[in-house]
Amino acid sequence: MERLDLNGRRSGKMKVYCPLCRDRRKNKRDKSVSVDLDKGVAKCHYCGEVFKASPQPSPKERVKGETPCGNSLRDVPAPSPLERAGVRPEHIEWFYEKRGISRQTLERMGVSSKEEWMPQTGKKEWVICFNYYENGKVVNTKYRDLEKNFKMMGGAEVIPYNIDGIKGTPECICVEGEIDALSFAEIGRTDVISVPTGANTNLSWMDRFMESHFDDKKVIYIAVDNDNKGLELRKALLARLGTERCKIMEYPQGCKDANEVLQAHHPALRAPLL
Repeated sequence: MERLDLNGRRSGKMKVYCPLCRDRRKNKRDKSVSVDLDKGVAKCHYCGEVFKASPQPSPKERVKGETPCGNSLRDVPAPSPLERAGVRPEHIEWFYEKRGISRQTLERMGVSSKEEWMPQTGKKEWVICFNYYENGKVVNTKYRDLEKNFKMMGGAEVIPYNIDGIKGTPECICVEGEIDALSFAEIGRTDVISVPTGANTNLSWMDRFMESHFDDKKVIYIAVDNDNKGLELRKALLARLGTERCKIMEYPQGCKDANEVLQAHHPALRAPLL
């Protein structure tokens, strides 16, 4: 049962290992399969195998003979529980009206809704779930209600938000919060992570991901908040990631983060990063 490991990606181009020929090759670190998820095709440049790589349809949409996302001819996985969970209408409306983020982006980035006990209110609330995936599985979740009360999943590992989105990409963007990451995803830049601890300059969480997710980056855009804490975080990220390949995102006057730019100057986020 041969499958491509797409790391939860649903759009863009990427390079992955070939499940057919990797085991018999001397260079097992070579990602020989070029994937274009927008066109729905993938090809191994070593063994020549062609794969179907279009986003997986739901069971109702799938037709006879159609292969699901990331599979080479055979396996047909069911949708994950999070894909079935969805986002409540009031949360979709809040994201769109208050933050300029669409339902499609929420679904693509794995945001969901859940009834969860919140310590700030002392009762169960319907909350927004920012789900932290690694290799397609939820490792951690940040819960937030519409009154800006937060809590993290108890006992979970601290990892960057959307770490799967930057695996194997030539560039990535580092932001300071989940909503800023969603703002870049809204305009098509899904190669974005949010630091998991806000403006905290302790970057020990990055250790485990340096070789697998950051060492291959040609350009890293630092797009943290334009305030004192954000400037300290920027300094720490530059020291850790290397100034020679990092570029600083400068926001338009009056905007302190990516979401404010999205709301006030949407075309500005489509401009080249400087």
